[in-house]
Amino acid sequence: METTQKLDAKQELLNQFDMYAYLFNLDLDALSEVDAMKSYGGCTRSGVAVMAECAGFNKLIDSILKGTDAPQLDHLRDYEAQGTSKEKAKQMLAESLDEIKSTIQGLSEEALGEAVMAPWGQEMSRYGLASIAAAHLWYHNGQVAYMQALNGDSKNYWMPG
Repeated sequence: METTQKLDAKQELLNQFDMYAYLFNLDLDALSEVDAMKSYGGCTRSGVAVMAECAGFNKLIDSILKGTDAPQLDHLRDYEAQGTSKEKAKQMLAESLDEIKSTIQGLSEEALGEAVMAPWGQEMSRYGLASIAAAHLWYHNGQVAYMQALNGDSKNYWMPG
């Protein structure tokens, strides 16, 4: 009996987007609307702002994956400003995920391996750049989980029990 399977890298990448977005949504939902909209210590961005920024980042990376004119990194602040509520930020994120996942699904294995230029000037494969976009969700999800802790909420919303 064979116990290993051929790795489907594209599907693994798509699964990462799904899992990280799912966890991010759970943690943002655990914050009240007021807590999700506020700055902590006067210098953090809100949970809503970082989720909206993730939507913008996904759109930026999606443009690069497609080989179309990509907006610049500074456009991410525009996306933050559009995040006016938890529901709006979640909608923005969901739409951006639909777009980037559709693009990834449409790329051949060879195209995923082709080099592109990241917005910060580093050459990498399309797969590598898309992987950073997925990890970007996880990174900002951690910030939202920390906001929960600052409010006295230590529950892990994604853990059973």
